[in-house]
Amino acid sequence: VPIGYGGQLFRYQILKKINQLHRFFKIYRKEFFIEVDGGLTLDNIILCKNAGANIFAGWSVIHSKNYLKLANNIKSVNKILNSSR
Repeated sequence: VPIGYGGQLFRYQILKKINQLHRFFKIYRKEFFIEVDGGLTLDNIILCKNAGANIFAGWSVIHSKNYLKLANNIKSVNKILNSSR
């Protein structure tokens, strides 16, 4: 996604690329970080994780003006990221 523009849509075709990178570096036993940024939601962040991404950037996935909702969003993301495949 273009840098610096909020509210962008997630590009689902990137999941294949994430998976290919993940498998490539796993074969060669190299530590490699794959970051996903742009259009992240509670629904697609798990797809990214399962594809092999391990760094997630994006304020919109947790953002809320309501502190209780913000806390719940953070808990939801943590639950997703800490779950096994």
